[in-house]
Amino acid sequence: MPYFVILGIIISAISGRHLSTLLQLRFKQGWLMIGGLVSQLILNILPVSHGITGRWILDLCFSIFIVGLFFNWHIRGVRWIALGACLNLFIIVLHGGAMPVSLSAFHALHPHGALPHVGSRHVITSQAVGWWLADWIPVPPFLMSPGDIIVGLGMIVLVFCNSSKRGAKDVVQI
Repeated sequence: MPYFVILGIIISAISGRHLSTLLQLRFKQGWLMIGGLVSQLILNILPVSHGITGRWILDLCFSIFIVGLFFNWHIRGVRWIALGACLNLFIIVLHGGAMPVSLSAFHALHPHGALPHVGSRHVITSQAVGWWLADWIPVPPFLMSPGDIIVGLGMIVLVFCNSSKRGAKDVVQI
């Protein structure tokens, strides 16, 4: 995801947009989005049981993040981010609380690499229900899902459309 934020900043800067106007954005219930994201980062580090309770933790974190996005539906780019997050949540729910990662795509990206530790929120598989929504798109050194790509495009839109043109006084509105 950092690729997309950096790309949005570069595109905005080249287009003569004033990035400091992004600091004027006010997110409603922003703690929901921050809490959902931080908990996902923690889940990637900590081992989580995929038993009866552990398998739904990632689902809950994504849901909290998505609820936070819906409070900010009016901000340009957020709708794309919400769509991508919903696609990711759908495939995670289908796979019992873990994002499937395509084994063949992993080997294509890392032909001589052993299978890595992918964290507790991913599972490497050769057969996934709804595989087209799993992590299979190579963006070196990562594999991304279509949902990740849509979230990334939303982040580019958010940065570009909510930064003002140099000399303009207001943030771009819908």
